[in-house]
Amino acid sequence: MSSAPKAATAKVRPSRSSFLSMNFKILIIDDAVLMHRLCERALAKLGHTLVFAASVAEAREALASHEPDLLITDIMLPDGRAAEVISRFEEKFPERGVIVMSGGDPSAQDLASLSSRKPVNFLKKPFDWAEMTALITLALTKT
Repeated sequence: MSSAPKAATAKVRPSRSSFLSMNFKILIIDDAVLMHRLCERALAKLGHTLVFAASVAEAREALASHEPDLLITDIMLPDGRAAEVISRFEEKFPERGVIVMSGGDPSAQDLASLSSRKPVNFLKKPFDWAEMTALITLALTKT
């Protein structure tokens, strides 16, 4: 008597090449509406579910009601810095990746201060979408 195959568990990882075609939930925090639209065009087309926030307060709400696989955030937000959001994300999901964006040039010390648990992936605005896609793949494969 043969049994039906078991469903794959979260610990089973597909190859790197198939990551872009999987549906991951990504929380994007940026106060620029244009950044939301650009991310929606580029990432939703790949099948990812996107959750948007424009402030630390909205990000807190999003983290309370969603379980994102990845956090992408601007460093400076209208009501605070990304460090608070990153800290909450890492407390709730310590194994998941973080990508930090900025139009400025933060020092290595500034970037290190954003996370007490691990180095963050940094993306300087404006960025190339191939670079963004590569960082997303890297962040998701490290989880």
